[in-house]
Amino acid sequence: MLFAKSSKIDNLEIYISFLNDIINSNNDAYKGIFSNIVKITHQVSKEEINYSKVPSDIFDLVSILSLNHKEYFAKINPDDLKKEEFENIKQFLEKDLFEIA
Repeated sequence: MLFAKSSKIDNLEIYISFLNDIINSNNDAYKGIFSNIVKITHQVSKEEINYSKVPSDIFDLVSILSLNHKEYFAKINPDDLKKEEFENIKQFLEKDLFEIA
């Protein structure tokens, strides 16, 4: 169990660093990765898909975001993400990371 928790924390820290690059450097590669994550989280939050359809490599991230911030992701437009949305998601993940650790 300890390894799984550490792995989850490491993954969140990596995604937070991706978000930093999106926010500070407008990194298009990371923006594409996160746009897909937001789209899937949006679909889960709106119950358009269930967790069995979430790819395993982003399952932890999508489950944390969709469970802890369901209302936000149900309302977000995943096809028109702005810097503000990426900043909000980063704040959510930093808060969630603090609660997990």
